[in-house]
Amino acid sequence: MQKLRIRGETAWIVLESPSRDMLKLNISKFKSVTTKRELLSAIASIFDPLGILSPTIRLKIILQVLWKDNVSWDDPIPNTILNSWEEFTSQA
Repeated sequence: MQKLRIRGETAWIVLESPSRDMLKLNISKFKSVTTKRELLSAIASIFDPLGILSPTIRLKIILQVLWKDNVSWDDPIPNTILNSWEEFTSQA
């Protein structure tokens, strides 16, 4: 494990093979979501400060649509949004 300093912040990176410049990343499957609360929790669980792994803008757009449609925190997510989320998670 190596320590990396970025603008005063400290991050830890596990190098799988330093000679080949490979990073070891642990990726877990997303749980299924049915409400805006669960969707926000899943999106917030992605920690990728360098932006290498996750296309977070796409996820924020999905969440923004829920805000525009006035979906409350514990209401079921509309099928169109749910389909977008499932498409994203199937690619992860």
